[in-house]
Amino acid sequence: MMQAGGDALDLVAVTVGPGSFTGLRAALSLAHGIGLARGVPVVGVTVAEVLADALPALGGRTLWVAIDTSRGRIFLDVGDGMRAVEPRTCRRRKEGGGGGRCGDRGRRHVGGTREDVMLTDARLPLPRHVAVVGRRRAAGELAAVPAQPLYVDAPEAQPSPQRPPPAACPPPNWCPPPNW
Repeated sequence: MMQAGGDALDLVAVTVGPGSFTGLRAALSLAHGIGLARGVPVVGVTVAEVLADALPALGGRTLWVAIDTSRGRIFLDVGDGMRAVEPRTCRRRKEGGGGGRCGDRGRRHVGGTREDVMLTDARLPLPRHVAVVGRRRAAGELAAVPAQPLYVDAPEAQPSPQRPPPAACPPPNWCPPPNW
C-alpha cells in the first residue's frame, strides 16, 4: 500500500458479497482494520456493482450477474437484487430481450439461449472497479451499502436445540487465572 501511495489513503472500499462466508468475513475484517488504523471511512460495494462498472455499454441490454455458489445453485442479479436460483432459471428467464452476462457462471448458464446476449470475460471484481464504485458511493452518487457481509442464503450451520449453552468456565478449570 505504501508503494501505491498509502499515505494518501482517504477511503477503504470493500466488496460485501455475495461470496464465500469465510472470504467475505476475512476481507471485511481486513478492510475495517485498515480503516480503523488509518482513521478513514470504510464503504461496502456489491460484486454486481463492481462487475457493472467494469463493463462497456450494454446497448440497452439488462446486466445479468451470475455467480457460482459452489452448492449447485447460482447467485443471480438481474438489476433487481441478488438471489440464489437453480442454474436452469438463467436459461429460461426472459427479461426485456436479453442482456449482458458476467460473473463466473454467466457463460456456462446463459450462453446457450436464443436471446440477444453479450457474454463478457468479466469474472471477478477488479480492485480498480471496487475503488471507483467505492468513491462514487462515498460521494453520495450511490445509495449507502453497509460494509457488512451480504448473505444471500441463510447460514447452513445452526446451533443444536438440544445442547445446553457452555458453562462460564467449563471443567477442568480452562479459564485463565484472574490476574493473567
